[in-house]
Amino acid sequence: MECRAVVFVYIFVAIIQGLIWGFIAQIISENKGYEDGFFWGFFLGIIGIIVVACKPDNNSSYASALLSKATEEEII
Repeated sequence: MECRAVVFVYIFVAIIQGLIWGFIAQIISENKGYEDGFFWGFFLGIIGIIVVACKPDNNSSYASALLSKATEEEII
């Protein structure tokens, strides 16, 4: 293979890999209530996934729904 073809294949594979990691990070981020997960996964790969997965939940509506359900059932 020619040197340019090797570089093209490498860049293509890197972009595809970044897109895959980015979409995985975006899904995890949305489940936690954030909107910025794609770029973490795209630029950092598995490290970005770990960063997004370690973020605290930001779903205040989910937490308040659990709290209201618990008070209705007199658990708290």
